[in-house]
This record gives sequence, C-alpha cells and structure tokens, in this order.
Amino acid sequence: GNLASSLFAYKIVKQKYPGIRTITGGGVFANELYPGTENFNRFISHTDYIDSVFIGESELLLLKYLEGELPRSQKVFTLQDIQSELFDISSAPVPDYCDIEVENYYSLATYGSRGCPFTCSFCTETVQWGKFRKKNVHALADELVFLSGKYGKKIIMLGESLINPYITELAVEMKKRNTGILWDGCLRADYAEIDENAVQTWKEGGFFQARIGVESGSEKILSLMNKKTTPDKIAGTIKLLAAAGIKTTTYWLIGHPEENEDDFNMSMNLVDKLKNDIYDLACLPFFYSIKGSIKSDEWMSHYGIKPLYNDKYLDILLIQRWILQSQPTPEEINSRVKRFIDKIKCTKIPLLYTINDLYNADIRWEKLHNYFPDKKNNQKAVYSNTKMAIEKPKLLIGLLPFWVPLMPPLGISLIKGNLINYGYNTTVFDANIEAELWQTYHQYLDFLKKQMNPEKLYNLNQRGFAVLKNHLTAYVNKSDETEYLQAIEFLIRQYFFCRAENHIITELNKIITAFFIQLENYICSLVTAHAPDIAGFTVYDGSLGASLFAYKIIKTRFPHITTIMGGGIFTTSLHPGSPNFSYFTDNQAVNIDKIFVGEGEELLLQYLEGHLDPGKKVYDCDDLQGREFDICKSALPDFTDLKIRSYYNIPVYGSRGCPYNCSFCAEKAIWKTYRRKVPAKIAWEINSMSEKYNTQLFTINDSLLNPYINELSAEMIKNQKSFYWDGPLRADIEVCNPDHTLFWRKGGFYNARIGAESGSGRMLKIMNKRISPEQLASALQALSGSGIKTTTYWVIGHPEETDADFEQTLAFISENSDYIYEAVGIPFEYHKTSVNSVGWEKTWGTSTMFPPEFLDLFTVQKWLLNTSPAPEVLYRREMKFQECLKKIHIPYSSTFNSLYIADKRWKALHKNSVPSMGELNSPDIHVRENLDILLPQSSFEKFMIPGFTSVQQINAAIV
Repeated sequence: GNLASSLFAYKIVKQKYPGIRTITGGGVFANELYPGTENFNRFISHTDYIDSVFIGESELLLLKYLEGELPRSQKVFTLQDIQSELFDISSAPVPDYCDIEVENYYSLATYGSRGCPFTCSFCTETVQWGKFRKKNVHALADELVFLSGKYGKKIIMLGESLINPYITELAVEMKKRNTGILWDGCLRADYAEIDENAVQTWKEGGFFQARIGVESGSEKILSLMNKKTTPDKIAGTIKLLAAAGIKTTTYWLIGHPEENEDDFNMSMNLVDKLKNDIYDLACLPFFYSIKGSIKSDEWMSHYGIKPLYNDKYLDILLIQRWILQSQPTPEEINSRVKRFIDKIKCTKIPLLYTINDLYNADIRWEKLHNYFPDKKNNQKAVYSNTKMAIEKPKLLIGLLPFWVPLMPPLGISLIKGNLINYGYNTTVFDANIEAELWQTYHQYLDFLKKQMNPEKLYNLNQRGFAVLKNHLTAYVNKSDETEYLQAIEFLIRQYFFCRAENHIITELNKIITAFFIQLENYICSLVTAHAPDIAGFTVYDGSLGASLFAYKIIKTRFPHITTIMGGGIFTTSLHPGSPNFSYFTDNQAVNIDKIFVGEGEELLLQYLEGHLDPGKKVYDCDDLQGREFDICKSALPDFTDLKIRSYYNIPVYGSRGCPYNCSFCAEKAIWKTYRRKVPAKIAWEINSMSEKYNTQLFTINDSLLNPYINELSAEMIKNQKSFYWDGPLRADIEVCNPDHTLFWRKGGFYNARIGAESGSGRMLKIMNKRISPEQLASALQALSGSGIKTTTYWVIGHPEETDADFEQTLAFISENSDYIYEAVGIPFEYHKTSVNSVGWEKTWGTSTMFPPEFLDLFTVQKWLLNTSPAPEVLYRREMKFQECLKKIHIPYSSTFNSLYIADKRWKALHKNSVPSMGELNSPDIHVRENLDILLPQSSFEKFMIPGFTSVQQINAAIV
C-alpha cells in the first residue's frame, strides 16, 4: 500500500541529498516483488535511486551491512550473503518507539513468533519467515510490561500469524504479574483445542481481542484452503470467546478459486448466525500472487494465468498483477464483495478500520457483552471507547548526599527498570551530582583541614566524612542546642583524638545549616515538579541525616505522599534484630510509612501490587516466604533520569552474595545465598547499555568476579565488541597465571579491585582469606603485566593485628608498589553483621562508642571490640599507612583527582596499560585497543571460545 509513496520519497532524497545512501526492505518482497520474478527484476533495474535492498530478516543483515561486512557495490542482500540461518528471535531487542509519537496510536505492537506451522493455500507467511519460531514466554511477558511501562500504553498487539502455540502459557504468566495490560493477536479457530477453561484463563491474563481468519462459511472452500477446520468449529470458538467478553475480529476471503454462489451464500449465512458474537469484520477479495503463497505454482499450472496490465504500462507501474483463469472471475469477485458488505451493514457489525469504526464497535460490544477488565487492589479500571488506563501510584526514588558519585546509583535504577516493566511511572534521581549540595562535603573537610592541627588530621576523607555524616544526623535530631554542640565536639575528639575550639564548631555548624536550607529547596522543587504518590530514598550511613531531614520535609509539606525507605544501611548500622534497628523504628522513623529490608525489586513490587500486608511498616524476605529474587530474570537498570555524563562509568552486576567467609565481611548479611547470572546475559546487558548510554566503561558491582570471569571474557572476545569493565577479584591461584590475565585483558577486563587486606600471612589466616602474601604478590604481577589496573584494599587494625603485622603490610606495599595502581586503607569497624561478629563479641566483649545522652542525636550506636588494637593505635596506623603511600607515590583515595594521577603513573609504569578513564569517557571516541592484543596458543588451549577453532583465527578475526 505504501510502495508508490515510498518510491517517490526515495527519488526526492536522491535528488536533493545525493550523498545519502538509500535502503529498502519489507513484506512486499514476500509476494509482489518476490526475488527472481519479472516484477522483482524490473524493480531492481528501474530503481537506481535505491542503493541497497534487504530481503528477509534484516535485523542481522542490516547490522552486517552497516559494520562493513557486506560490499556497498552490491544492491540486493539476503541471508545467504551472511551465510546465516534464520534470525534467533529469542535474542531480538525490544522494539524502540522513542522516535515515534506513540500517543497518536491506538496500541503498540510486538511479536512472540515468526512463521506459521500451518499451510493455508493463499498465505505467504511461510515464504516470508521460513520455519516457525517462538520466543520464550517469560521474555515475551517482560517485553510487554516494558513497552507498556515505557510508553504508557495499555494495549499491545502481537503482530504475527497466530498465537495459539503459546497463548495459554503467556496468559498464565501475565496473570501472575497483574499488570493490567491488554493484548491481542491472531487466533486459529481450532474448536477442539479451545474450551471454557482455556478462554477464561486467557481473559484473566489480559487477552482481550482475538483476530480470527474465518475466510469462508463453506466447508468445501475451507478444505481447499487447507484450513483444517470446519464452519461449526469456527462458530463454536467465536461464541466461546464472545461469551467471555473477548472481542472477535474476523477476516473473510471472498473469491477463492472454485468458490461458487452456494459457497459464498454459506459465508453470508455464517455471518448472520454470528452477528452478535462478532466484534468487527473485514472482507478481502482473493488476490493471486505469482510467487509467495503456498499454492501459487500449483494454481498457475492448474488454471493458467493472464496479466492484468498491458505490458506497455509496466515501465510506469513496475509491478504486473495476474489473474487466475478460473472461477470466480474478477467481475464475480467484485460483485460478491459488494453484496457481502451490504449484508454486514444489515447486521450492524462494524467494518474495519477507522478510529470511528472502533469507537462504534466498542459501544456495540459493551451493550452485547458488558465486558470490563477486573477491578483489583483498589485500582480504578476504565475500559470504553478504545481506552484503558489503570491508575497506579507514581513513584519518586532517590539517593541523597553524601555518596561519592563515581557511578550512578545501581539499586534505585534496578528498581526503576523493574517497576516500569509493570506499568509504574517511576522517576529516580541522584542529588550527589548537584554541585550546590555536594560542595558542602568539600567545604566541611577543607575547613577542618585548615583549622585543625594538620598532624592530627590523617585519613581526612574517611574520618572527616565520619564526623560529617554524624553531624548531619545530629542536626536533624537536635532539640537542645547546647547538647547538640557538645556532641559535635565529642565527634571530633572521638575520630581525631584532639579537641576543637568553639569557633570551629560554630563555623562547621554554619556549613551544615546552609546545606539543609539548600536541601529543603531542592526536595520541595523536586516533589512539586514530579508530584509523586510515593517518595523515598535508598539510604546508606553517609546519607542517613539528609534522608531523615527530607522525610520530615515531605511529611510536613506534602502529607498525602506515602514515604518509603530502603538501602544498604539495613545490612550494617540498622540491621534488623539489632538494638539500632529497634530504636530507629520505635523512635525516629515517624516520617517513614514503609521500610523495605532486602532485595527491593521484588519487595517493592509486591507491595505496590497489593500482595503484602498493608498494616505492616517493615517488610523483608519473610514477607516473600523466603523467596529470593531471580537475578537471571532481572530487568536492565534504567539510568534515563540521571545525568549520565556526570559519572565515570556505568554499574552492572553479575552475581549477588559470596561463597567465601572472610571474617570482617557483611556480604552474607546483604545477600543470603550466592547466585550468578549466565555470562552471556551479563555481556548482553553491557552491550545494551553501551548502545543506550554511549559509554564503554563499566563496573561490575559484585563481591567477586572469579566464578565467571573466564566465561565472561570468552563471551566478550566472541562478540568482538570493545567494552572495558572492572570489578572485585580474589587473588586466587589462577589470577597468578599470565595466560589467564592476558585473556581477561583481551576480553576488556580493566581494573581488578582486590581485597588484599594485609601483608601478614598470620593476619590473612585470621581473616580466613585463604591466600598468602606470596600468592597476592604473584597475582598483582600477573595482572599489572597484562596492563590491568590493580586497586587494592587493606584492612587496618583488624582484631589481633600487631605492630609487626602492620609493618609487614607496609613492607609488602612498598616492595610491590609498581604492581599496585591504587591502595585504599580501610580502618576496621565492628559491625554486628560481620561473619565473625558473634564469635568476637563472645571472646572479647564490646563497648559503645557514643555516650547514651547523644544517642538521640546520632540515631545509630557504634560498638568497639574490647581488644587490640586500641582506637588511638588504629589511628596512628592510618597515619603511617598514608605516609607510606605518599612516599612511594601510590594514590590512596578514589577521588576524581587521585584517579587522574593514578592513571598517569600507571601509564608510565606499564606500556601495555589499559586506557585511562579520560580516554574511555569521551563520547566521541570508541577505544578498541584491547581487541588488538594477540593471545598466545597457551591461552587459547585453556579457554575455548565458541565459533573459533584456533588462536590464529581469533587474532586474525579481531585484528
């Protein structure tokens, strides 16, 4: 239908913009322009204004063309040109409608299958798509909810030949999700396979309209068509569907070969019989295609054909059409179509396809069948005049200061990615990238540095931050000004072992006061602009004060908004069952309506869907009957609301939990069991986000990469894409092997974040690290030898660490300095959720850090183990650690400036270094240097890559 207008547009483009390459494809090449026919050859020779023609499934064809793997001199491309089997639709991306004004359309469209397992005589489906293939139903359901959430449409058409092979499975899945999405599709009327129970299941799962190819009311014609059904079966199916309120759109084919007047009248009678059970109708005159339909060749041989147009017009028309020399004649077909339409008008069945037709069809159908979707969970359901809207709460979720904004917040972005798939309008934000708010961090620490004795202010980034975050919380909770100022003086003395003069505390308080004035304006503007029904924050220790303040502002200024809270703070400082948690929920959470402890994707969704007890305040995994979230089915994190260029890299994750039990670690408290994704899924996620956000640099936010780093690297090499990714790596034996590290480097591994912890073998055993200093040194050498950065983390002051143990750590760092990209010293903190916390408390006992009179101000109490090293000894070790790093020029904090210095140093030390962060953060440059690395034979023998039979093939393919 759009061939003429398309050809005109191609001509205009070539005339006005001759430098633009023009391409075409589409369903016309499955019938009227079928390859090899006179029509096709004429089309190719007469369209010099079209540069390239793609025939078949073009997702892969066009990609190969764009990537330069197909010759530009060639005009026609088919799957044979890339020696490809049919496209794997299960790996197809979701349709992207971002460039289309979807509000102008009745529905969105996607598909669950291609091809057809049946062979109806007139159909071109098998010729167009080849063998029948269908998507995984769970993935298709994900696609429906994603499209609905992203584009705000509640009706989605499945645009394929038939949905019978998976309709029941999809309906069951969609019913579980309770999204309110309505979907329709082509249904084959096999009455024997359809009963009341099946139809009810479909309806409950959101199936609301069946598009049925009735074709004829004559059993003889249905047999000639090879429909494998009867008029009675068709009628039974339509009546079952209509009885359930499911719309029935029917298609009728007029003038099939050998159709006589009796056959035609049988179709008219069937329409009359079903007039109250048919929602709307389309009648189509039989059209013969010389190629494309199942019986084209057989009909041509049996009946013969004659051209419709005179040959002298073909240079203008391009396409010849043929008529079968059989009954009925074209004149008879036209007469029957007219009579059929007149009959339809008498029955008052609407004819397709204008919006007004659909409007009238809805009014008639509601009168006949009174069908409205179920109203559940107090959600208002509206279904009339072709519109459906389920009013779901609008969410605003964010992260408040202070959290170093090296990467966008992953947790809330995963929650958004999941919720929009279920139709929830969700906005996320990160206040840490707002310069006006973040400057408080620098003002506070800079003032401390200038006013206090510099010899007393070591590890300012961590200890100064500890003072700042507790100061923020105290400001929000203060009721007595004198007590509040005394508490700030106590904080400085506790963390820096020196007193602060009154004027210093006064100035610090001015900085904090100014921050909260700015924060109030920011929160009020944000809430006013987005008008959410639900607002909340993901909270960490550093953002607790700002979050408590924001909850108070929201409840005061916008009392109708439901406030929610989640975040990492519930795995450490506010872990359920701890005294802190009880105190917090009983005394300081008055402005928070709901608290979610655990994996927020599932918990929050179940709350919103009405599946959790509305009377509770705190929800955790017990409310899901202990069921853990299936991370293999997780949605992509959605960063679209965030200023993505404000960050260095993009976070993803490949696993949750940890199979190890290091003494000080709280990972087990965060994630109960170890679970990981299939590496192919991780690679796909990285590729998808690279395309969406135009970035190459990723951080994998796991506890460790070791269980799947080989497979992920192989997947990256196989895909021949250049992405750079870092993540935590345990210094196991295989990390000491240069064959392994070079293989990872070629796969894009960028920075190994290694929990080195100590240079003392004795301490490593106490920590249950299961590595030795010698093994750690070997791992660092292998990684740095391949150019991979090594960010190392060191626990200072672990229980039982002696001066001698600590000196061994400093000696180890000095001896291996050339192999260490960055070193981060972390003073030991006791948490009640650490692996060894119960045993430590039994052995040594604990004492509180904050006096009882200050607990109301600081919200969370901290505990100290009654063992060595003492707090002041720990602080002196932090000083020595920092001095050691300065002496050997190793950066020791993950600030933007220190990372720049670290990159410069690493480049000078290692000529084969990975690119700098600056190089990888240019949106205009795509770095591919890792693909140029040549693997040795020994690497290939260890790691088999699918699709490659030799290391020479890998190296040649990529180079």
